[in-house]
Amino acid sequence: MKSIKRALCSVLVCFGAFMFCTGTADAAEGADAVVAESADNNFVDNNVTDNLATEEIVCEQNVDLGTPVVLDQTTTVFDNVSAPLAAQTADTQLPELQPLEEAQVVVETGAADDSSEDKKETETKKKKKNKKKYNKADLRLLSCIISCESNNEPYAGKLAVGIVVMNRVKAKAFPNSVKGVIYQKSQFSPVRNGAMKRALARYDAGKFNSKNEKQCIKAAKEALDGVKVVTYSGKKKNMKTYHYFSGSLRGARYRISGHQFK
Repeated sequence: MKSIKRALCSVLVCFGAFMFCTGTADAAEGADAVVAESADNNFVDNNVTDNLATEEIVCEQNVDLGTPVVLDQTTTVFDNVSAPLAAQTADTQLPELQPLEEAQVVVETGAADDSSEDKKETETKKKKKNKKKYNKADLRLLSCIISCESNNEPYAGKLAVGIVVMNRVKAKAFPNSVKGVIYQKSQFSPVRNGAMKRALARYDAGKFNSKNEKQCIKAAKEALDGVKVVTYSGKKKNMKTYHYFSGSLRGARYRISGHQFK
């Protein structure tokens, strides 16, 4: 029994020694790991500190060294540009400016020219507007037929006769000339009874100058110019579609003194 107890004690002692050694080794490794980590942290801190210090140095160098360089370059550039510009300005001669008074004279002269041209155009238009649409032969014939048909009528009656003659000239059912309408067969009694011939003789002799005859000439001119409206008893009447007149006319639509019209 004693030998057995001794053997067990030896085993326990050996096991305890083994466990002690193992724990010591682990503790040593843990301590070494802590030391290494601390060293790494110190290394990182040192690197960060060194980098910050380096950046500060670089920034200070850039600020201190860069500013004068930029100023020097700017000054040099402007100096280099200014010199050629000054030389070019000296060699270039600017054109002489026209005095203000002369310029005003030119403008006023141009305006006067434009005004004169406008006046010429206006006068030309007036001439075209006032240009006669009839010839002397038509005026002679129409004045005489108006006198023969309505010499004692008011002016509206004289103009109405002239309008009817001109309406016939424009209508397809009648001749297309003043002479053709007046001398159309069986249309105007003064042509048949010789009154028209006598009126023409007075006109040609320069004796067609009584008050009524002058009104006949005026009415003939207006009718030849295209007037279609007459004013009678204060009322206006458009006679564009009238082609007949007489002292007594069946189906008459309008009456002026002793004449009826349709």
